[in-house]
Amino acid sequence: MNCRIGPCKSSNFPDLVILDNSRLLISFRRTLRVPKTDGDYPLPPELGLFPLFSVKQFEKYLPESMVATGGLFFPMHEREAMWIRFKSDRQFAVKIYVGGVNVVSGEPAMENVETKLRRQKLHSEEESLQDYIVTPWQAWIDGLTTAPGMARQFVVATGGQGFAAQSQITGEAVVGELQFEVTKGGTPMSVTYLGTTKVMRVGLASGIPGFMEDFEKEFGLLKGGSKGLRIRSVPNRAFSLAYWGIRPGDEIVVEQVFGPNTITITAKSLSGKLFRTQIRCDTTVRDLKEVLAKEWQLLGLRLETIYNGEVLDDGKFSGDPLSHGSFIYVNIYFPGQRSRNDPVGWETGITARGQIIQEIDRDKYRPEDWDRSSTTTFNVQVLSAAVFERMLGIAPPPCSIKPRTYRKHKLPFFELPDEQTSLVEGQLERLQLEPGEPMEGIETGFKYPEDWKEYAVVQLNPDGPKREFRTVSELEAEVEAGMFQ
Repeated sequence: MNCRIGPCKSSNFPDLVILDNSRLLISFRRTLRVPKTDGDYPLPPELGLFPLFSVKQFEKYLPESMVATGGLFFPMHEREAMWIRFKSDRQFAVKIYVGGVNVVSGEPAMENVETKLRRQKLHSEEESLQDYIVTPWQAWIDGLTTAPGMARQFVVATGGQGFAAQSQITGEAVVGELQFEVTKGGTPMSVTYLGTTKVMRVGLASGIPGFMEDFEKEFGLLKGGSKGLRIRSVPNRAFSLAYWGIRPGDEIVVEQVFGPNTITITAKSLSGKLFRTQIRCDTTVRDLKEVLAKEWQLLGLRLETIYNGEVLDDGKFSGDPLSHGSFIYVNIYFPGQRSRNDPVGWETGITARGQIIQEIDRDKYRPEDWDRSSTTTFNVQVLSAAVFERMLGIAPPPCSIKPRTYRKHKLPFFELPDEQTSLVEGQLERLQLEPGEPMEGIETGFKYPEDWKEYAVVQLNPDGPKREFRTVSELEAEVEAGMFQ
């Protein structure tokens, strides 16, 4: 599935990971660190989003190990912690590793005899074996699972401090790095429109509007471009596709109803890619470029459109108007590539500290409801603020969290090498900043690189997932088979 970075509505720089044509959004949220004690704490407050940086854009400054896995990175100050937010109304499974440790199960990626024994014990105690979260039911995850219902927060740690996440589980001194493995759900169905057939993952229990929304994105139509279309033999008011008799293996045919203000055009790239779509007569060139970028998975790259020998600007078509069957030619501009050796002393990563309450919602879907071939893997490296500045030569975003922020929420401020402490005991609940409320302590010196859109497409991890995706019911079956052998 496609993967890129982009800004949220209130931001001018990328702070979202956008997967599968915006069907899943992942963000990394700032919060306070809770004390590393035996006490259990409710969820700490949200204090803004971390900005995301493309490894590809800065590869000449980064170590080869980061460049090899691609993905993203961002800086974190030692006085703050992080939680991860998921936003989707679709079915996705998200598996996350910190170093070699699964965030949900707390188990190492390399399964061994101890893993098998641990799962047998959990299963006998009727505890969950699930090692992934499922959207839309799970909206966030706050840290590395340490016990059922409990987790340690994500905080940054410089290399050599001896408490990286994998070290806590395996005793090995391995640098922590977040790896995301995202798997789509739905039933694979053949969908045909204008003579083009594509295989889509379809939620047969979903309503027609939901299917049409997915259809628009899959076939590159503008939002609302399916207006006037219908599914053959299925009324638009039908409760669901399954209710009207559509079953796995059937072909879904979307029929076009031309109106007086719609036309069909064909776009052709210099490499020979063809794409035919229906557009409204008042469509702008910019709108068409967005459709092509999504269809050809070129988000973040610069496209140049040519019609009747003329390069088109981003406004409305003028001069020679488009008509049914018009051809648009497209030039695609790709960024260059560079490499660099590992600098000395760069290693940082995520560690787990401060215990908080965390519940994982169980996967209620069947094993056949998941598309194993869709699993998409990308990495996110978290750098300490000092390492970020040393490697890139630019100042990281200032930390919005100050000692008074901890006092406000009645939590102890942590004594760090370069900071003074002010201790106030207490607990708290997750708080949300009101729209327009200024974030405490924000400064304005940080400037995000203006050319980030050229590198918006996320470079996926070429090694793929650490393990094949298995549902919780399949893990339980494996354990039961082993117990009764």
